[in-house]
Amino acid sequence: MDYLLEFSKKDIVSKDVLETVRKEKRKEDEALDAILQKHGIAREQILSVKSDYYGVPSIDIANTSIPHQTLQVIPQESSRHYKIIPLEVNDDTLEVGFVDPDNRQALDAVQFIANKRNLTIEKYVITESDFRERFEDYESLSGEVSQALDDLETELSSEEKQVSEDIEAISEESDEAVKEDEDGKKRIVEDAPVTKIVATILQYATEGGASDVHIEPMEERIRVRFRVSGTLHTSLQLPTSVKSAVVARIKILSELKLDERRKPQDGRFSAHIQGRKVFRVERWIFVSQHFQHIMERK
Repeated sequence: MDYLLEFSKKDIVSKDVLETVRKEKRKEDEALDAILQKHGIAREQILSVKSDYYGVPSIDIANTSIPHQTLQVIPQESSRHYKIIPLEVNDDTLEVGFVDPDNRQALDAVQFIANKRNLTIEKYVITESDFRERFEDYESLSGEVSQALDDLETELSSEEKQVSEDIEAISEESDEAVKEDEDGKKRIVEDAPVTKIVATILQYATEGGASDVHIEPMEERIRVRFRVSGTLHTSLQLPTSVKSAVVARIKILSELKLDERRKPQDGRFSAHIQGRKVFRVERWIFVSQHFQHIMERK
């Protein structure tokens, strides 16, 4: 908050007002610029003062949207920790918005990312409110899938839920029982919510320029990771309750056996986004000690 004194030096507000702002900031988890605006300071003035103080050009990113492919350049956790947002990648330049351009650790993190891509950094100072708003763009994937998960829970009847659970033991049942459960499972995984979950994962993988998608059931969650420029990034986490439905949905797309859980299976399919064929997926399922893991390569 060192730049706050600049508002007093420029006779924008009194020192008493600044002290009030400091106290409010200590009490509340509200963006500093939002508190300043409550005391009558325009956002344009805030950006101007920050730009002069840090010696970095400012940029207003309110009410904009950053493409998922651009966001993938800086991992979500790094963005949250350092309060930085990738704004654009142009040719050999990476444009990044900083809440605090003097944060040495943030600069080092961005420099490391830029070096891996042979990019030069172009810094901009942004407000904390704008950062928080744009950070929500990272959550759009989780948001869409979360809605689908809610729909799935609502849509599945208790009988369908039992079928979903029974699919885990399919391999131990008779061929006739397997066929019956497979038919039931297909009805579930072809319903809109499960289809939406898988389609959203594929869509964001495409928009993010991912070469691989790893869907990895863990003991307490399902981890979805995208490989971008050779590096795996955790992009989403799903509850384990949807593991069977998601795995079965992808098996159906790949025309694999739903009941085979002990041996590796190899399959492939072409995906269409908004009616347009965008990539070919080759996929493998291999069996670990506890779970089936899925890896899709575009």
